[in-house]
Amino acid sequence: MELPAVEGTRTLPVDHPTTATTIESLPREIFDLIFHHAAGPILSLSDAISQEPSFSITSAESTTLKNASLVSRTWRRSTLHLLFKHTRLILRDSHLCSFNLKGNVDAFLGLFKAHDLVVSSFILGVYNHEAPIQRVLGYQPEEYQSVWADLFQVINPRVVTIVAPPRLLGDLTRCVIDMEDADAFNIKYQILQLSVEKLASSKQLDQPQNNETTVSQPQGLLEIRPWTSVLLNEGSHMEASLNYDAPRHHRAPSLLNSLLITPLYPATATTLTYVAIFPLRTHFETLTYHLPAVHHLSLHLSPKSKSTALFPDGPKDGFYQDEYAENILQERLECYTHLAKYLLWDGSDAEVDPGNWRSVKEFEPADLVKQERWEESVGYMLGADVGWRVDRRGLLVRD
Repeated sequence: MELPAVEGTRTLPVDHPTTATTIESLPREIFDLIFHHAAGPILSLSDAISQEPSFSITSAESTTLKNASLVSRTWRRSTLHLLFKHTRLILRDSHLCSFNLKGNVDAFLGLFKAHDLVVSSFILGVYNHEAPIQRVLGYQPEEYQSVWADLFQVINPRVVTIVAPPRLLGDLTRCVIDMEDADAFNIKYQILQLSVEKLASSKQLDQPQNNETTVSQPQGLLEIRPWTSVLLNEGSHMEASLNYDAPRHHRAPSLLNSLLITPLYPATATTLTYVAIFPLRTHFETLTYHLPAVHHLSLHLSPKSKSTALFPDGPKDGFYQDEYAENILQERLECYTHLAKYLLWDGSDAEVDPGNWRSVKEFEPADLVKQERWEESVGYMLGADVGWRVDRRGLLVRD
């Protein structure tokens, strides 16, 4: 039987099942954008490394990327290049008998070799367990130097930062550290940061220059790259100033002698940032007498905040009980008075040898940025009429 035709009847479209769009199915480019946004801006270490050295600068507050990398293998592949762009190696045993730097570095580099990761900055942190660092019989700091060649054959960071107890910082950099009076200063950590303005390819850097044959002795960290900037934070001298009647008779553990007198300071580094919290004037003189040929000099001789390891709640001296002890402030004053002889040298003082101070064209007195200090200091320096002028608050320049 034939069914009657019904006019005006429309055929309904057939619904075809569609594949649900999931985050896993997104293109790789969108993944990258999402994770770049999740990572946020890389926090600058400039504030942290200008304070009293602390191991906390080796840790990142945000764990967003790390958490994302644990979701799935796809997410981990997408986050790897961001996770390790700014990387760190933390060694938590400061006893040299178990301080296997080469073994730790070899294991660390295995991941970078396997995934061909690009590293922009590298932090090496050696945690201080409040225990004395004992040398092992027969141990030589030279054994550490070959590690840097191994490291830079795999990664090529623009910035390298070391946070370590003074003696180990010296061993890692081939610098000699005088530890005889170290207990008087009780400096837990010091910081050395080296950076280059522009990265060359690893192949270019690995080639011997001027057709010289490869030297059998491994290059140390200070020599292995054409560093353009050096930052050294030597910690606080306040404990020695407060606890000893004649603190200047004590020598602080320092890289300065090896860096400036030996000298191991990189000849290519034209920017120097020096941080020491209320240093003894006799120690500061090592810097003024042996300043390397730098174009830009930044000095930090006071903590950026009132809170320090020795005074976590701030200082309690002075009329308003918010100032440091007079002998501490006197040391800083004498440091700046001594410094002025070199910055403002006009040739009339025959006892002052300006040396490399004439190469300093930019001076950044970080302690003097506050309104009253800045105006007073600027007036004093401009009044000397030796070519200094204000570029901006906190920076003086000359031709």
